Amino acid sequence: MSRQYRPHHASSSPLWQCLHDSLESFTSGFYPDRSKYLGPLDPSRETALRDSLRCGDLASGFLRVQCPDCDHHYLLPFTCKRRGCCPSCHQRRALDTAAFIRNEVCLPVPHRHWVFTLPRVLRNVFRKDPHRLTELCHLVAHTLQHWLREQAGLPDGRAGIVLAIHTFGDYLAYHPHIHCLATADIFDKAHQFQLIRGTGCKELAQLFRHRVLRRLLELKWISARQADKLLSWHHHGFNIDQGEATIGADDGKALERLSQYFLRAPISLQKMHWNAQTKSVLYRSARSWRTKRNFELFSGPDFVAALYEHVPPKGFQTLRYYGPYSNKARGLRKQTINCSGLKSQPSALKRLAPPDTSAAGASVSSQYGAASP
Repeated sequence: MSRQYRPHHASSSPLWQCLHDSLESFTSGFYPDRSKYLGPLDPSRETALRDSLRCGDLASGFLRVQCPDCDHHYLLPFTCKRRGCCPSCHQRRALDTAAFIRNEVCLPVPHRHWVFTLPRVLRNVFRKDPHRLTELCHLVAHTLQHWLREQAGLPDGRAGIVLAIHTFGDYLAYHPHIHCLATADIFDKAHQFQLIRGTGCKELAQLFRHRVLRRLLELKWISARQADKLLSWHHHGFNIDQGEATIGADDGKALERLSQYFLRAPISLQKMHWNAQTKSVLYRSARSWRTKRNFELFSGPDFVAALYEHVPPKGFQTLRYYGPYSNKARGLRKQTINCSGLKSQPSALKRLAPPDTSAAGASVSSQYGAASP
């Protein structure tokens, strides 16, 4: 039995009410106070926030859907299709992308979930310019690739990696970190899947710290004094967490659930409450170890400012593919299938190992480690 269509009433959501009331206050008061830590106002991100107000609004356009048999019809409003600021459209994109990762990107081998985080003192390096996070993605991918090669003893080995950029914590605080879905082991030059010797994170965290500091120094985003200070800290804040268990080669549902998790929207409407009288937002989540409470109270413009930080600029890619999972490698696999006459066997794509399309990574060669290749 088909489900009954229920129209989406955007204006009833607390996020719509907050944006409708406070967006103009946020933009008019952006300079000079908020620009000190957010940088110049990005027109594309402001446009995304404004477009989310028109999501599901019949006045902004609609389709008329009619049944050819019974003539029953209804109006289907257009959506904004914006990332970050519209939980509904963001979730739809996340579900589609997670299915794509499971069915088209990942090979039928075990996978592992990694999370790479930075110390608090380095977060402002990326805060004013989100495009700097691209450099952080490259560092994570090449560092993990190099470490897996060392663990497997295969200098020419290659691991499939999918990276997702996150900039938010539980209460929308700016917290840049990278979620990584990677093959648990590594492919050798003969395209055979080889087991690695260990999965400890201490050596990987040290390598990640040295490479990040080295690259930030090269780009002059930090000073040598800051780098030396971070190197001297025993608890340096370059943390790496690996999932509790490896995802099995045949556990496609777990792979898709994990993909949905790291593709999720920055906010949840279920956690948000808008007070129209005080013009404030009460946002509830897990108990914070810092504030010792399970909620945060925002004024309307402050909540819009917090959300603005996590809206990707126009054209910015928050999901990236490396190694056998890169666009080039996947294209070569499909080309190999087409040339082999295997078009009628979709499962053959999964059985083919990825071609070797990149050179081995560089090793650490200085105090701060080698730069990413």
